[in-house]
Amino acid sequence: MEIRIERRLRGSELREEILARYGSLQQLTHVASRKGAFEAQNDLATLEEFEEDPARLTLPMVVTTVATLSAKDLERLTPERLRLLEVLASRRDTPSLTTLARRLHRDKKNVSEDLRLLARFKLVSIARRGKERLARPLGSEIHILLRGAAS
Repeated sequence: MEIRIERRLRGSELREEILARYGSLQQLTHVASRKGAFEAQNDLATLEEFEEDPARLTLPMVVTTVATLSAKDLERLTPERLRLLEVLASRRDTPSLTTLARRLHRDKKNVSEDLRLLARFKLVSIARRGKERLARPLGSEIHILLRGAAS
């Protein structure tokens, strides 16, 4: 089964994300020069398109990430984990683990484990700020595609 995660953002936001991911254009160029570095090569091509046509920086864009999950993985998307995703998607800020646990009336350790699993499935990102861990969804829409399902 596939999960497609879609994010809507402006070209300028995408450009900043790409540069932040690699630290600099020079570092991205270095990584993209390696054999098999397809994601970096794609990111470099995107930045080159922005350079060629700066008007693209103002355009709305949709970035789609596709992940393949087994049926067993899909079973691990429990109602608690889906609720956690829902709470993350409903917030404008990037809440800390403590804030999430409090909001969901759940143990902090369990929320932490759920976030790690969701991050492994590429549904959320987790960053550190001091001692706190901050979580945010990696997309504004998540689509689960069931292959071979009867219609």
